[in-house]
Amino acid sequence: GKKKKWKYRGRSEGWGRDILFLKKGRQPGSTLCPYTTLCASRGQESSLRELEGEARWGGNEKGFTLIELLTVIAMIAILSSVAIPSFNVWLYKYRADSEASRLYFNLMAAKQRAIRNNSTMIVTFSTTNDNYIIHEDLNDDGNIDLGETVDTIPLENEMVYGILPGVLGVWGTAVSNPVALNGGSTIKFLSQGRADRSGAIYMVPGSDLLSGFKGNQRAVKVVQATGNVEVVKYSAGATPGPWS
Repeated sequence: GKKKKWKYRGRSEGWGRDILFLKKGRQPGSTLCPYTTLCASRGQESSLRELEGEARWGGNEKGFTLIELLTVIAMIAILSSVAIPSFNVWLYKYRADSEASRLYFNLMAAKQRAIRNNSTMIVTFSTTNDNYIIHEDLNDDGNIDLGETVDTIPLENEMVYGILPGVLGVWGTAVSNPVALNGGSTIKFLSQGRADRSGAIYMVPGSDLLSGFKGNQRAVKVVQATGNVEVVKYSAGATPGPWS
């Protein structure tokens, strides 16, 4: 029969080489596809479909189907719905522990400084500003005088002074003020190491005051006779108050 000619079919670039796509008619008795590809750089023929795929994608690489992609997204969403609430619970617990521990160490440092310097350390708590002021009263007159050290320390980590309604205090009695220092807002550490009064300071994450969650409540209590300072956590089953 009449010999059919090659015809230019297009051009694609792959592996830094030009690949010429040519159209070739079916040869008598041939089982080849009527459309074949001549790769000038390789000097061989291959199927149009295979070489087009290689030229476009750089080989026999496989992608993801839409169903596979949606399955992975669904799995991530399910895992996130479980992990994020658990992380939030841990985060607020960590913040409560951290801030209560910081207050504890600052009170213990004030006590040790009073003993070391034979002075009086006054700690004043402000529920309005959610902070406390540590003042070294060198002449024991109760005033801030020139040359006396004063440090103002704010509560951090979204913590505020507070105790949830209906929760008893560390000694098993009702609490009307989160700074429960026998009606006052200050506590003094004396040069002998003892405190001028007993009491407790209650704190809680601000968001828990709105949600009513009790588990992140913390209290720092001070014992007058020894000046001992202790951090306690809310514990529903503890006695005399729900703290341990």
